[in-house]
Amino acid sequence: AAANDLSALIKDGELRGEARVRALVALGEASLGDGRFLQAAAVSAMAAEQRGQLDEVWRQRSIALEARVALSLGDQERGFELLGTLCKEIITNGPARDRKTLLDRLCAAGGHPALRLLVLGLPFGEESCSLDLLQSIARFDHPLAEGALREIVYRSNVGPVRETEAGGALRALVRQNTERGTDVCMQVVESRSWGLPRYRRQLRELARQALVMEDGP
Repeated sequence: AAANDLSALIKDGELRGEARVRALVALGEASLGDGRFLQAAAVSAMAAEQRGQLDEVWRQRSIALEARVALSLGDQERGFELLGTLCKEIITNGPARDRKTLLDRLCAAGGHPALRLLVLGLPFGEESCSLDLLQSIARFDHPLAEGALREIVYRSNVGPVRETEAGGALRALVRQNTERGTDVCMQVVESRSWGLPRYRRQLRELARQALVMEDGP
């Protein structure tokens, strides 16, 4: 009903300028939710042509709509290209619902393009990585996933120790269920006795905990 009301308003010409473009975006979202992909694609394209009239919030919604339409129609290359402009912002600062939806969609899509977008969300500053993002990255059996998680641990070894972040990365490495991931934790634990790069005591203990938790019930 809401979609029909929006469609009627747009067709009647009662909306102008930014209000009309917002209505197009909202209609596209509703159409996509109802499974009317071709209508969503047509409306999304109309909104994209007039995206310059929108404020930042609605501009992002318009881009996200266009990306969702592309993915729904099987055009993963275009969908991921569009998501790349939004991914870091949504993962690091977006509303919880939007963030969870994005993480779930990227994990469901799988593949290297989706993983690259997840890695874009890793902060490189004082912010700490969220555990759900680390768990999402760990679901990918790819060297990029392992490298990103190892980098998080390494940052805590050369800079301030962020136990929640480092511990989450170590647990994620073990839960990848790969020999490489487990080996990383073993290297951290044994770094003092095997001449490997030395890791701080807090990190060695976190690695031990990650290995024990994985072996437990």
